[in-house]
Amino acid sequence: MLYVLVLFAIIAIDQITKIYVSAQGPMWEVTVIPNVFSFVYGKNSGAAFSSFAGTDWAQTFFVVLTCIVLPVLFIVFLRIKNNNKWLKTTIILIIAGTVGNFIDRIVFKEVTDFIYVHFFANFNVADVSLTVGAIMLIFYYLFLDNDALISIGKKRKRKTDG
Repeated sequence: MLYVLVLFAIIAIDQITKIYVSAQGPMWEVTVIPNVFSFVYGKNSGAAFSSFAGTDWAQTFFVVLTCIVLPVLFIVFLRIKNNNKWLKTTIILIIAGTVGNFIDRIVFKEVTDFIYVHFFANFNVADVSLTVGAIMLIFYYLFLDNDALISIGKKRKRKTDG
């Protein structure tokens, strides 16, 4: 139940912030730390870092891709053992971010961005959720999984030939 609340909370925060920013208009900008961090209205018809923006096929591709990926993510989530809270949280963050941007793509044919880190990119709450989820997933498979590439305080069971 907690995961459902987290999922809907992230989607709601993402959509509410996007609606607020869109209502401010295309000239809206609030500087938080000059030359470092601002809130800036932006639209992105592509993917991460505006890749594929302006192409005719990009939105259709991302909508179709999302329609394939979301059910897979939900199945993965349901198959994760209940005691693996890290991995369940990871998948919920990825799903929430995916749904948040999917709503924009369906309704507006582009995604609203407004969190601007001057030396990096302009993004939104859904992008933050996706990114944190992806980093958590990488961390999980590097350090926390039973077959992790790098063991932290765990002794690996060695497979024997016999």
